[in-house]
Amino acid sequence: LLGIARRVRIQKHEQELEQRKELEVERRQKEEKERQLMASQSALRAAGRRVFEALTPLWLELTDILAESRGDLDEAEVKRFKWRNELQLLVMPPSEMKRLSPYQWQTMSLGGLRDEEKFGLLSRLSDVSGRRADVPGQADRFISSLRHALGSEPPTSVALERMCTPPAWFTICVGCRVVTELGAEGVVQFKGAVRRKPGLWIGIALDLPQGKNDGSAGNVRYFSCAPKHGIFARAEKLRMLPQQSQATVGTELDADDDGVADSLSLPTQAHTGVDAQALAIHGL
Repeated sequence: LLGIARRVRIQKHEQELEQRKELEVERRQKEEKERQLMASQSALRAAGRRVFEALTPLWLELTDILAESRGDLDEAEVKRFKWRNELQLLVMPPSEMKRLSPYQWQTMSLGGLRDEEKFGLLSRLSDVSGRRADVPGQADRFISSLRHALGSEPPTSVALERMCTPPAWFTICVGCRVVTELGAEGVVQFKGAVRRKPGLWIGIALDLPQGKNDGSAGNVRYFSCAPKHGIFARAEKLRMLPQQSQATVGTELDADDDGVADSLSLPTQAHTGVDAQALAIHGL
């Protein structure tokens, strides 16, 4: 009987040890999951902040009060930002956010938003503790939708780099050296609308006579260059040459008899970095 009782105590002790080991394994697994979750959330916040800082100059210009009257912005994007409250949130001051009605917050949707815009919104509206202190409580539902849509895994380095890269039509400016798809190099002399051609166009004075005109199109002169040195192209068909990517050059357009070209003269500026003063004005 004593031997049996002793074996029972030993078995019970072994079972307790085994249970402790299992609990310890579960505890460590839980801690590891929490650590990984915290690391993922931290990486997501960092990615959101990087996207936000990289694209805020673009978003500020697209939501500018004079955006529709300018000729150097993509018209479709300007209209898109004008009619989407979700996109206006990217640069909306806290005081204006608080004036949005509960209905406006409830009807906000992620449909049609790009990944970079979702990351930017999440960075704009929330921080490590949740909703930002200057963001109204009505935003909680929208923030929750953003978190669900973006998931818990941070973007890959390739995806993050793509999201942080502004569109070509925004970064290409007058004075930049660019190369076309066919390898022809030249200097951008014009950026804006061209009569009877929809969308935004880039006028380039090529180094060699590989073009189609002298800077005019449809009897309207947009810039001046030697014959066969001029070409108009879409921004997405061009690539800026690195050594000239931040050039800032002002160019006056020659007006023709009816003044069309003069009306298309545009201020030129390279878009680099976040304008600190503009961010402060918007409370960002």
